Amino acid sequence: IRDRLQQAQTPSRRAFLRSALGQLHSSDADPSEAISHLQANLEERDRRPSMQLLARLLARAGRTDELLAVTELEIEQTESPARRAKLMHRAGELALSEGDTPRARSLFEGALESVDDHLPSLEALGHHLRETGDWESLVDLMRKELLYANDRTRQVGLQLEVANLLSSRLGRDQDALDELQALLRRWPRHLPALHAAERIATRLGLDDLQLSLLDQHIGAVGGPRTRALLLHRAARTRAKNGDRPRAIRDLVRALELWPQLGVARAQLLRMYEEGGRLAELQAFAEAGLNDERGASNR
Repeated sequence: IRDRLQQAQTPSRRAFLRSALGQLHSSDADPSEAISHLQANLEERDRRPSMQLLARLLARAGRTDELLAVTELEIEQTESPARRAKLMHRAGELALSEGDTPRARSLFEGALESVDDHLPSLEALGHHLRETGDWESLVDLMRKELLYANDRTRQVGLQLEVANLLSSRLGRDQDALDELQALLRRWPRHLPALHAAERIATRLGLDDLQLSLLDQHIGAVGGPRTRALLLHRAARTRAKNGDRPRAIRDLVRALELWPQLGVARAQLLRMYEEGGRLAELQAFAEAGLNDERGASNR
């Protein structure tokens, strides 16, 4: 075959013979000779060797930089979007192993241009963006991923993470709150989203929204103590805004659910005293003697 290769006159004939030599030597312990024959074909215009065989041999030999170049060449020759996405993801991983992060990012983004929901590229690009701290791009990527998420758990997880990034990394509390409210419109009893939305509403001083979220939270939980604590929080916010009657009603409900909740009783007694409602003050003070365990409070 080597003699015939030397005598070959046409590019196609030379390419065929080099491919044959590459196949014959592909099982050698040292694949260098097979690689050299196959790489020589890359210079021929009329025919290119089996890219997959060359890629396997380069990977076996640990020649990552050459493997990356061959993979990118195969990408240029590939028309199928799915195949291009797969190759670009593979090339991106190779670029990362070589420490070329800008090249890797470009390849991952190219894979997603070929196939919007190519999951390996979504995950790889997301990991890269987290490592580099490009939070704005990560939010955009996760919103794209959210469009293709099929199961509820994944959708909720992505939307919560988007809200967390907007708030904690980008300082965009209002955008984060909008994201959480959109989530709660779909799943109104989702407790982590309620907790997060309440924290942001409190931080932004949106008392009316905080109270609405607390009411929604109270309806979503079943434990009497948890509901009592939420009612106490709502009562504090109402009292701060001068809505004393509703604050008192919330405190009364809280103590019906958890009679031993001392902070609620102390606030209720104080509000009764400030409002001159002495009969209620006396009744709750007497009830506190039965429920309060602390000697100083008694």
